Amino acid sequence: MAKMDAGKLRDKAAKAVAKGKRSKALGLYEKLSALEPEDGMWPRKEGEMHRYLDNDAAAIEAFGRSCARYAKVGFVVRAVAICKIILRIDPDQVHAREQLVELNARRGIVLKPIVVKPAESEALSDAIVLDGALLESLPLHRAAAGAKPRLEHGAPSGIVEIPVELEVEYEGPSDSEARDALVATQLFEHLPPVSLRRLISKVEFVELTAGSELFRAGDAGTTLYVVVEGRISILANAGDDDETVLGEVREGDFFGELGLVTEQPRSATVRALVDAELLAVSRQLVVEMIKEEPTVLKVLLRFLRERLVQNLMGTSPLFAPFRQEHRHELIKRFGFLEAEAGTKLVRQGEHSPGLFVVLAGKLGVERDQDGECRRLATLGSGDLFGEMSLLAQAEAVATVQSESKCLLLELPRDVFRETIMSHPQVLAFVGDLACERERQLMAVADGNEQYEELHLDLF
Repeated sequence: MAKMDAGKLRDKAAKAVAKGKRSKALGLYEKLSALEPEDGMWPRKEGEMHRYLDNDAAAIEAFGRSCARYAKVGFVVRAVAICKIILRIDPDQVHAREQLVELNARRGIVLKPIVVKPAESEALSDAIVLDGALLESLPLHRAAAGAKPRLEHGAPSGIVEIPVELEVEYEGPSDSEARDALVATQLFEHLPPVSLRRLISKVEFVELTAGSELFRAGDAGTTLYVVVEGRISILANAGDDDETVLGEVREGDFFGELGLVTEQPRSATVRALVDAELLAVSRQLVVEMIKEEPTVLKVLLRFLRERLVQNLMGTSPLFAPFRQEHRHELIKRFGFLEAEAGTKLVRQGEHSPGLFVVLAGKLGVERDQDGECRRLATLGSGDLFGEMSLLAQAEAVATVQSESKCLLLELPRDVFRETIMSHPQVLAFVGDLACERERQLMAVADGNEQYEELHLDLF
């Protein structure tokens, strides 16, 4: 009966708002709030009606209850958004922020903080102060605890392996529940308290009306966005006859993370499909959070890896046969690398050591033929390489060398062969593709075709 009453109340409240009868709508939302005491939506609606009625004190109180409800059930993105609304009304209202931080900590699932030695902390602080571009210029081997230089013939190879797996502290029945919760979490639901406080204080609350554009392809990008409510469309060639939908993001999803990693302009246009609310996380805010708590860097890199590999799996036919649970396991097999300028990732005449995805930086592809070096291509953010050699199980026909500091994802050759080449659903596809790749390799070697690798649209 209560559920039926709630449905009727929702309909009546919506009609009252549509007719501008906000006092009546307020009373209906108060009843809904009592009927559904765990739903943060209704006290939020109360707060909105109080604002229309110019009662800021009552609005702050209602929004505070909404924030607490969202935080209690783990809807941290929504809770942060409500905090920003409260601080818009009264910047001195810090109680809601502290309440959210406390409630989030009580959930019992937190990331173990990374302990940085004083000397390392000083070096990290100096690097961040000097390097405003963050990940593209920040030396991750100094900022990421546990970073491991990769050796070649006993000497540094120019490649550093950056660990992105997260350690979890969980006050609950089992470690498996902690792992499951972490897998399901959104970008910053388990940030350490100090980082969550800074996030709430500095993040921007953005409102979009249906049909409006947040940014266009070609715009400068320095901000990551998290969807609080609504649906956002990612578009190529926006406004043209051949406008193409690249993807759609919804509540809890994030996009624009490449703006934190690289200075490249936006590669797609973002448009609101319906009225939407977003949280905007600037590059500088991430810098400040990493300075306070280096764990934030691992959180960001881990989600960056998962987002980009999911993108890869959604666009490459190589991964099409994998079920979702297998894809998730495969994501964790990709390593995060930092490569110095001048590092050879793939060498002509040798088997590729893995499948690489370029996140940031520039690499040159060159082929030595009859004693002459010929430039074949320049690779950048979103490009893949190494796949041709892996699929054809042949030596690489060209050398791929970094021309600036680069950030990359790598699926090592042994993992590729173990996971991809031995997977029953993939064998038939790989057989056909490998034959085509082998033909392409021979054509490239003879100078009859251009060197080509796959490319991902990163937005």
